Amino acid sequence: GQTIDYVIQIKNDNSAADKQFEQLEKQTDTFRDKLVDLISKQKKIQTKSNELEQDYKELTEKIEKAKEEADKEKQEQAKKDAEDKTKKKDDPKAKPEEDKPVELDAEEQKKLAELKKELAKLLAEENNNAKLSEQVKNDLGALAKQAEENPLVPPQVAEQMKQLEQAFEKAAVDPLKQIAEDLQKATQPKQQDTKLPEINKKADRVQKDLEAIQKRMDALARAQRDSRDDMKQAMQDLKKDLLEQNAELARDALEDLKEYLKAMQKDLEALKGKEENLLKSSLQDLSSKELLDALKDLQEDTAKKSDKKLDKTAELLNSKRQPDFPDRPYKPEDKDYKIPPKEQDTQEGDPTKENEDAKKDGEKKKGEK
Repeated sequence: GQTIDYVIQIKNDNSAADKQFEQLEKQTDTFRDKLVDLISKQKKIQTKSNELEQDYKELTEKIEKAKEEADKEKQEQAKKDAEDKTKKKDDPKAKPEEDKPVELDAEEQKKLAELKKELAKLLAEENNNAKLSEQVKNDLGALAKQAEENPLVPPQVAEQMKQLEQAFEKAAVDPLKQIAEDLQKATQPKQQDTKLPEINKKADRVQKDLEAIQKRMDALARAQRDSRDDMKQAMQDLKKDLLEQNAELARDALEDLKEYLKAMQKDLEALKGKEENLLKSSLQDLSSKELLDALKDLQEDTAKKSDKKLDKTAELLNSKRQPDFPDRPYKPEDKDYKIPPKEQDTQEGDPTKENEDAKKDGEKKKGEK
């Protein structure tokens, strides 16, 4: 018979899955370095902004208090105008009057100018960070796409990367742009109230979220790397990491909720007094439609503010749900499974699963009879 010779060639093919996996790991390291750089730069802005709040606290509190008193006077005047039926209604299309500036002495004006100058520096840095965050988001999107296309990357890791890209946009890209806009407004010549405490709260929130994203990315990178050696163990470790991180995020969200409820309680107490005054006035003259409308508007405004914040908190808590890890071995033909343990692995140590299987077998035998 004729002898058939076979030639086996080993080529260094860059398109091979293992080569692409190695390239993905390098790109993951590069991405992490860029993320760490963003977090470091944003931390400097956060620290400096908090220092400015403390250094100029006396000035900013004076301006805020004066603005609150001015707003209160405007509301009281609006109520009087509503009661005065002889007063001519203002043209709704007319341009509203500008708020009168707070009276500041020469030293206070000098301090305000210094504060705006420092905020302008932060604005330039924040604009750069906003641009960097866009680059980080795009890089993360590219990583998620490559992870999804590489058969050696566990599907659960690829899915988590995809979710992380969406989370990064909401937790970093959009908030950094908003902080930059707030700083831009604060540096305007006619703007006395810089709203620095509000800016700092946003900056603190962004910093926490960025650090949480870094922890999540580190966990995914470890799982991606370790999956080459032991898929099952890597996925178990990832599950543990994600559950711990989700628990930490949930605790953080609850602390935010507690702080908000304390602040809302003070606001409701203040609004309660206003509602009582409006109600008292309306009872004296039930024919006054303006007073009844004012009371209704005030109640609706209070409800909207409360519902909006509580809805936001509920959304935050819902977003912390633990990931759905399947409890059966991975089947390549079944796209519903997200974690691919080794094919020889079987379900062990899960009494719930065993009970379910036993129950199904019993029902099957019963049906055969």
